[in-house]
Amino acid sequence: MENVFFKPWVGKNYETGGNLGKKVMVLGDSHYLENKGDATSNDTLEVVETFLDSNTDFAGWMNTFTKFERSVFNKVLNQTERDEFWHSILFYNYIQEALSGPRADFDYGLYEKYFEPFMEVLESYQPDVIIAWGQRLFTALPGGSGKDGIPLSIDNIPYNKCWTYTLKNGHQVRMYAIQHPSSGFSWDYWHKIIKAALEQ
Repeated sequence: MENVFFKPWVGKNYETGGNLGKKVMVLGDSHYLENKGDATSNDTLEVVETFLDSNTDFAGWMNTFTKFERSVFNKVLNQTERDEFWHSILFYNYIQEALSGPRADFDYGLYEKYFEPFMEVLESYQPDVIIAWGQRLFTALPGGSGKDGIPLSIDNIPYNKCWTYTLKNGHQVRMYAIQHPSSGFSWDYWHKIIKAALEQ
């Protein structure tokens, strides 16, 4: 993965599907740093490790990860359950450079720029399902070797934020968008989307 700067978090049980039963990639948007020059290739790994460390003082950014893990299971997880979940998935931030804030220096061209490393990660880790954080990310992602996915049925209403990438070996990766968990996120509602995506 020569074009990937931020190494993805790969849970120790990712290859077997862990407690999800299939290989799941959680796709974040980007890293934010006051001094972008402080970025290192281990930033994604350190974020997840810090979040899972029960001895770490709470920080506001952790709410995003907490709300997401709850949305997967529709409940508050204990420490053992949290560890099991995060060690069942791959977590990757799409934009491969640090930004100073969610809107401060955002450029839609970054999605085109970092599509190649994204595809390198897909080819290397062969996920079955991607849960993409944010409608902006999902909408801006280049199509590449992809096509519209089969809509989910949520309470008998079609949910069509779906896309399917076909990898070089023919493996198909289904991607579904959810609202970004950082704000205005109802984890009991998004649980329905995630549950249906994992069962598709």
